[in-house]
Amino acid sequence: MKNKGEKKFGKIAISLIISIILFVGLLVLESNITSPNGKVEVVKAVNNIKEGTVIDENNKDSLFEVVTVDGSLDFETALRNTDELVGGIIDTEIKKGEIISSERLIDKDSVLGKIENPVETSVRVTDISQVVGGILREGDIIDISVVNSTTTENEKVLEGVYVSKAFSSDGTEVDRNSEMSVLTVNVIVSPEDEAKLNQAIELGTIRVSKIK
Repeated sequence: MKNKGEKKFGKIAISLIISIILFVGLLVLESNITSPNGKVEVVKAVNNIKEGTVIDENNKDSLFEVVTVDGSLDFETALRNTDELVGGIIDTEIKKGEIISSERLIDKDSVLGKIENPVETSVRVTDISQVVGGILREGDIIDISVVNSTTTENEKVLEGVYVSKAFSSDGTEVDRNSEMSVLTVNVIVSPEDEAKLNQAIELGTIRVSKIK
């Protein structure tokens, strides 16, 4: 037969268990009231990020962070971790605090992967008007044409070319944090397109237009 002490302890234990269950229930109820859609993890921009910025292992964590938000802010194409950004090119400028969608990125491999035996070659001009006012940077996608000095017609040479580097008139490499004007760009092309570009340079004045 249980003594009074054991009975008292049993009652306390039962009361404690009931209190814990009620406390957890209240927390769940509060969570459902304040966040009826639940919580999700998404990737958010830490700063404003310029169009054409190339995301890699070195800059992903300084530009983006993973945060927990209310489920009502979630959407199908939202990214869940910063690793998903690596190898992407920012399609249009991203504002600080923006939740990142996969649709805001161009896959770098989708641009370069179609090139057989890719080579890096340089396109140099003498005036910034020939290169979109000198604003080109790594990650930009460009079309290259030539104004034929004989016919004076503008002839398309290459389309959808990836800019791998950009340089000022004194040879300084220029990134997106610099306001320097660019007169030389390095591009990734096939050997056949490199030959085509070299032939075009002999025909007249090279002009570059930015498409992304």
